[in-house]
Amino acid sequence: MNNLRKIIIFSLVIGLCFLASMAGNKQTLSAEANPVTLSVWSFSDELQKIIDRFESENPGVFVELTIIPYQDYVEKMKLVLKSGEHVPDVFMAESGNMGNFIDSGYWDDLSAAPYNADVSDMYRFMVQGGTDSNGKLRALSWQTWIGGFFYRRSMAKQYFGTDDPEKIGEMLATEEKFIAAGLRLKEKSNGKLKLIPGWQEYMHYALAMRKKPFVTKDDRFVLDDAVVRLFAVAKVLHEQGIAAHYRMWSPEWFDGMKQDSDIFGYSLPLWGLKYVLKPNASDSSGDWGVCKGPASYFWGGEWLGINAKSENKRAAWEFIRFATLNRETLEWWANDTGVVVNSKTVINKLKTKITDDYLNGQEYFRYFAAEAPKIDGTLLTEYDGEIIYTILANTINEYLEGTVSQKDAIADFVRNVRKRFPELIME
Repeated sequence: MNNLRKIIIFSLVIGLCFLASMAGNKQTLSAEANPVTLSVWSFSDELQKIIDRFESENPGVFVELTIIPYQDYVEKMKLVLKSGEHVPDVFMAESGNMGNFIDSGYWDDLSAAPYNADVSDMYRFMVQGGTDSNGKLRALSWQTWIGGFFYRRSMAKQYFGTDDPEKIGEMLATEEKFIAAGLRLKEKSNGKLKLIPGWQEYMHYALAMRKKPFVTKDDRFVLDDAVVRLFAVAKVLHEQGIAAHYRMWSPEWFDGMKQDSDIFGYSLPLWGLKYVLKPNASDSSGDWGVCKGPASYFWGGEWLGINAKSENKRAAWEFIRFATLNRETLEWWANDTGVVVNSKTVINKLKTKITDDYLNGQEYFRYFAAEAPKIDGTLLTEYDGEIIYTILANTINEYLEGTVSQKDAIADFVRNVRKRFPELIME
């Protein structure tokens, strides 16, 4: 009996040592003698730093990043995916072109085996953005582009008596308060200052107030009451002198960010701080804060999905998991870039630690962490880019500059949508 016991114990020890050895060797995806080359397609080089980190932690796995100019991306991707030749293992989409891929069947379902993605730590609206019309998870994102109102602290102190983000945000928290704050700023500055550079700064708040997206799952166009209301609010902002008459992205719009300008604030997502404010208004660094507006919104976003025809699905999944679900990766990315990543755990950990001198040292992650749970990602559709930024924007601009009635302007908007998208069912 003692000999048998010794044999059993010896066998268990040998077995445990073998398993430990195997676990130790399983830190990489591939042995260096059998390398894997993973093809990733994108429209920007933003992924390169993540790729470099991934490769350093996974010897034997090489990632080839192919960058296609944004204006050519959708057409090129559709041609390649349809042909099935030289297709990437992983490819990216963003909010403006997401609709071209989300229901196409070209992405695998990441919620199903063998992936079984656990998205419980991700923000709901970003998961919704990567979910198709049948409820299948097609893509994941590593960061979030939550919107905010970026305002001038010096103007806030002089005309509102405080530059505290919570107090300024409360002054702008509803449509009525937003308009009232604009009128107060106009009055106290003797008409010199404008709350916003143009009516479009209010547009994302109005669209976030919708109950339904522009196009439903059964291809019905919806004219939500919030969109109708936007025409009226835009008219007030324009005619009451609350908004300057600057078109978004125009030279005048950018000039309003500079130190000696007459513009109080801009409605932008977090990429606006990094790619718009900082490079175009370095002279006003430290004079900015960010707060909430009349509604919680997001603007932009990038998602990664696995090509259903990929021959490297294991490596593809490990890359996406590393980029979007690995908390160490996400914490590194947040600290390195200052971007709010798609992890509630990471953001809660960092919300009192990350600040920005451009925002006068504000702990801006606090604001974005509070806004994220309020955002509805189901409002995103493949039609949004053209409906919002072309048809709606042009129609309201013509309405504000012309003599047509509000009723006729709204009818023009619906007519223009019907003309551009005849396949939609118009109610």
